Amino acid sequence: MSPILSIRAGLLLCAALIFAPTADAALINFSTSGTWQDAPGVNGFNGAGTNQINWGTAVTSSGQSGWRFDGNSGQVDTEVNDGLFQVGLFTHNNFVINNFNFLGTTLDLTITIDGVDLDLALGLTHLETPNSDNPCAAGGVQPCPDLVTFPAVDQVFFANGRDYRITGFVDLNGTAVNSFLTLENQVNTAALYARLDDITKPPPPPLEATPEPGTLLLFGAGCLLFARLRKRTEG
Repeated sequence: MSPILSIRAGLLLCAALIFAPTADAALINFSTSGTWQDAPGVNGFNGAGTNQINWGTAVTSSGQSGWRFDGNSGQVDTEVNDGLFQVGLFTHNNFVINNFNFLGTTLDLTITIDGVDLDLALGLTHLETPNSDNPCAAGGVQPCPDLVTFPAVDQVFFANGRDYRITGFVDLNGTAVNSFLTLENQVNTAALYARLDDITKPPPPPLEATPEPGTLLLFGAGCLLFARLRKRTEG
């Protein structure tokens, strides 16, 4: 190798060592699934143990009212977008029914983080309003919408050597969400987001990993020498 190429190689090595980027945070794989618990005594209730439940006596061809949860899967980086990820989709089929006495039930939600299951029992409540109320019990205008309320979530768990905290539900901006107003005679869908925080404290760096000031000074002097040699060689 010629002297000029050797000097250029040395300069490139200096630049690579000085400006080397820090390692990116590892992406965390996740998946979610959920099933609904039974709601004893609710008229026309069906679907316990599945991701879709229904209740009431249908008045139109659309069928009964019901809740549905569809899980999600993907990757999340706790250092990007505050660790927000989409837990899944909640759907309320808000159709016209008679004989309604449904007040809510529990979603058995499983969030799998890098192969480790986090099981949550989330109690959701439901306010089924008469369409002709004036004023509407949950707000809005006739035909009166229904109101679904989500529980607060703040759970710490351990997965693959790391401590995490999951909080939800939130919207895409990270703002806490605890209710969902659903319009009558429509399919109402809400994307449910949660925040995943890596709360593991990083271990202290080993003593030998911290360069001595003299070492840094010698390294910088060496890089300056390379630069001067290159100038003389190419000049």
